[in-house]
Amino acid sequence: VLSAQIGSKKHFLVNCLRLAITWQYQGKHNSCKLLLESLLVGQAVQASEYSDFILQHLGKCCVEQGQFGRGKAYLEAALREREIKGNPELILSTQTALLHLSLMTAQP
Repeated sequence: VLSAQIGSKKHFLVNCLRLAITWQYQGKHNSCKLLLESLLVGQAVQASEYSDFILQHLGKCCVEQGQFGRGKAYLEAALREREIKGNPELILSTQTALLHLSLMTAQP
């Protein structure tokens, strides 16, 4: 609310992202996904700095709900953006998430 009052779209976006991640960890996956997807669509210009985080958490949220194909697509999009940014820690985080997904969905 404060970020909206001071007119900071960046702070508003970051706070919404934090709320969505909180919902994700609370198991409120539908609420989390709705908020993250609205951030991607509604804040396209402002979200560019954080879109990899949004995509990463959308991917994880989908995987936690058993939507493996959709989750993989989000994670792969996050990885592409993180490779462009060149942050090794974030790249490794997404690669690890994709590896865990492949292990979860591997056929014996």
